Amino acid sequence: MKKTWEGTLNKIDDYRWEIPKNYHSGMRVPGLIYASSKLLEKIRQDQAPEQVANVAFLPGIVNYSFAMPDIHWGYGFCLTKDTKVFSNFGFYKVIEGYEKDWQDQRLKCIDLNSQRPANTSIIKFIKLKSDEVFKISTKGGYEIKATLDHPFFTPFGMKPVKDIALGENVAIFPFEGVPYERYLPVLNQVLR
Repeated sequence: MKKTWEGTLNKIDDYRWEIPKNYHSGMRVPGLIYASSKLLEKIRQDQAPEQVANVAFLPGIVNYSFAMPDIHWGYGFCLTKDTKVFSNFGFYKVIEGYEKDWQDQRLKCIDLNSQRPANTSIIKFIKLKSDEVFKISTKGGYEIKATLDHPFFTPFGMKPVKDIALGENVAIFPFEGVPYERYLPVLNQVLR
């Protein structure tokens, strides 16, 4: 078993605990864990707070690296392999299509501070199996499949799927782009 996590946690109130931005050099934001002190004892046992600190290094992250009370080692934001991901050039590929060249790709995302489109690099490509996958369908006809802990942007901030109520508003990016097609140059040849 892994040893107990002994990093710095500052108590904000009975249910919020902050990993300060100076816990590791290079953290862009502090970490914020939502949990009771009783749950926090269990959370410390498997090194899960270290993952919260690791997420705080990601480019584009704003405000906090959040963790809900169900945090555990391996906790992450998961989408299915067939989810369409929008590139900064206007095409999309399904996540599975990024596996071989993810280091060279940039994606289009939403900057949550400005609520405007922005470009970002892919930091890691991780494949995990999940027992539970849920399909979110909007009134506008959009669908996304995600695990319970995948966060969605709502009028009340980021919320994991498990905390989104039926009829609640979630943000979507309405333009999905065009399917990716590999470009093969033809040189010095007349096409008829």
